[in-house]
Amino acid sequence: MAPLWKAGLNVFGRVSSKRTFYLPPPVVGGRRPRGRPKVRGKKIKLNDARTVPTPEAERTVPYEDGRYFEVARWSDVRMRKWPGQPVVLYRVIEYRADGTRRYERPLWLIYLGRSPAPTLTEAQAIYPERFGVEHGLRFKKGDLGLVTGQFNGPEALDRIQWWVELVATVMWLLWAARPLARAPAVHWPTWLRSDQLTPGTMRKLAGAILCKLGIGAPQPQRRGKSPGRPAGTRLAPRPRYRLYRKRGRRANLL
Repeated sequence: MAPLWKAGLNVFGRVSSKRTFYLPPPVVGGRRPRGRPKVRGKKIKLNDARTVPTPEAERTVPYEDGRYFEVARWSDVRMRKWPGQPVVLYRVIEYRADGTRRYERPLWLIYLGRSPAPTLTEAQAIYPERFGVEHGLRFKKGDLGLVTGQFNGPEALDRIQWWVELVATVMWLLWAARPLARAPAVHWPTWLRSDQLTPGTMRKLAGAILCKLGIGAPQPQRRGKSPGRPAGTRLAPRPRYRLYRKRGRRANLL
């Protein structure tokens, strides 16, 4: 989190219920105590309700179907490895319409950034958006080949940027083509059980959509002969590095 904070980014995510946080160090007045001053206060074990102090703010967020959420916030909490930086801690508990908990453990969220911290309602509403982002990245990597491109040479960085933009464009084209999948001329496969137009479903229906709506594949063209490199071209060899073999705690140079 420290590198992201130093880069000026806001971090808002989930923390494990097994984590331990700390309150700010106590303010000592009068004569200076002996030894090193404390950098942390009392422990806050998230899985032990006896160590969790009273929240600074708490609110109940109701839903139309009868569910409701209890959101609590602590504004000045410290981490063990970064005791000098205060963070904001949130606790979200979801209840069913009958008043029973939906999950045994509460959801703990953490915020660190230079912008003002989200409110209780915003924190509960922002966090579920991460699932769409994560599943979108998974689909781009697994189905659209986001990480399969291999680029070398001095122009590799530009080509990587073009490749990422191309994959993102394909993702949004599949999203924009959702109304076309409902056209009468497009017949869904019989083995497709779900009628939800997810990105994976749209990728499978893309061929039928393009063919039925008159967008066919281009006609093949003659390849011809490649002109090749100009005469006298000499490519610089790739840089080679010396090998090291590690044996225990010693490293032998070959």
